[in-house]
Amino acid sequence: MKPLGILCCGELTIDEISEATSISGEGSLKLNSTGRFFGGRGGNAAVYASIFGVSVGIIGAIGDDAESREYVEHLLSKKVDVENLYYNKKAHTNKCFIFNGEEGSKIFFYGGALLEERESYLEYLKKGISKIDHDFLYCTSPDPEVNFILLRDSKARTKCFGPSSNIYSYLEKDAEACLSNSDILFLNGDEGKFLERLLGKKMEDIVEEFNLKFIVKTLGSLGSQIIFKDSLLKISPCKATKVVDSSGAGDAFAGSFMANFYKTGDPSYSGRMASAAASFVVEQAGCQSRIPTREEVSGRASG
Repeated sequence: MKPLGILCCGELTIDEISEATSISGEGSLKLNSTGRFFGGRGGNAAVYASIFGVSVGIIGAIGDDAESREYVEHLLSKKVDVENLYYNKKAHTNKCFIFNGEEGSKIFFYGGALLEERESYLEYLKKGISKIDHDFLYCTSPDPEVNFILLRDSKARTKCFGPSSNIYSYLEKDAEACLSNSDILFLNGDEGKFLERLLGKKMEDIVEEFNLKFIVKTLGSLGSQIIFKDSLLKISPCKATKVVDSSGAGDAFAGSFMANFYKTGDPSYSGRMASAAASFVVEQAGCQSRIPTREEVSGRASG
């Protein structure tokens, strides 16, 4: 087995994204458009990390239906190593149903391959993670126990944790267990406020208490911040040509940041490249529907 630069853990999801004028009200609602896309936080991050020429693999639960097999072929075409996937032959692949309207979005998640045979999947991770040769680990599973097992048992030299919106279901002990085994934390502004309330600590204090290298906090159109225990680095936003759908932009940011930080060790440069990569995502529906090249990302970042 070849060594991996980055190993991403998270769900592989088929995203059904629909647009409507309104998503509230009674009775049936008219959709203006709908589409089917490859998604999921683990898959999105892995594909965007692979843009930058880093050896990337993914570990996660996937079904054994036609959509799952199609997704695996897609990952292979993007040069993402799939050798460590857990195939659940009893389940369909995970699905996410996203409805966007003027009032905001409604999201429904079906964790097919994650829900079935969960205990077997956890045992697979416990036995397998220490055998996988990788330098960076990125954990963004919707299951806190999955993240904890991998962060604890991985032999990666840098361990990254991105709980995403699932952080709102974390207990204090869950967050502390994962952070105690992490080096870098990824979250957005709202998730950061929740974590501060949950732990009763400010971001810079969290960095110091859990001995993190830094926290990467994305702020949408306001750019992003890299928070150290005694300083703050601001990254300007990279303007998109248009904004259609923001689904997966945070995943693309995290994957791109990790790949560039892995290569350069420079958080400022990595943040600028990640901001540029994420700007491509919002220009169309589906995080992976139009994946930019490394040259396109570099050009937009320099501009």
